[in-house]
Amino acid sequence: MDSVTFEAIVRDPVLEGFIDGLDLSNLSNEWIGDEFAIELAHILIHNESILELNLSSNLIGNDGMDALGECLVFNTTLQYLNLGFNPISDLSALRTFSYLESLSLEDVRLDRDGLVHISKLLPGRLKYLNLASNKIKDVSPLAQALIQNTCLLELDLSVNEINEPKPLANMFSRNHSLEKVHLQYNPLSKSSCLLLLNSVSSKSNLMYFNLTN
Repeated sequence: MDSVTFEAIVRDPVLEGFIDGLDLSNLSNEWIGDEFAIELAHILIHNESILELNLSSNLIGNDGMDALGECLVFNTTLQYLNLGFNPISDLSALRTFSYLESLSLEDVRLDRDGLVHISKLLPGRLKYLNLASNKIKDVSPLAQALIQNTCLLELDLSVNEINEPKPLANMFSRNHSLEKVHLQYNPLSKSSCLLLLNSVSSKSNLMYFNLTN
């Protein structure tokens, strides 16, 4: 979307009514910062038509993330949200993202606290979770949350720094819902890869498992 058009939408209340007819599914690479993200979040609070929102590769930080979190307290229609490649470091707003079915947080400033916040989402509706390229080393909080999860179908942990397979191995031996797992380009040894492969339960629905290095 042209950035001038986007600015007009978020700044002119008269145009807010037109948002239902616009394609906001892809707003990536639009130089959108916190100010515009906050305005967009306010407009989306009561929107009941937009299912998908791609805000990847922008300049959205913690303030914009908080605004989206406040929006999703009221908006239960949005199902797909991509916030990848934004300078977000505080993920506490994720507590309100429980209605989402797809969440991408690729290459954000994810730390262990952020991973804990993400793990708390997993009793919700998430079917797809992308945490690629976040320099994740300790995946324990996420793995623990996934043991009893019956909803998540696809997990992307590629291009991280995971080298300890045991938390994931324990999860794979007990999780029966995951269908696709991306673990490529992590510093996992051959023995670690074998441990992971051998840990997959015979009751598992796993159909795609990428451990390429």
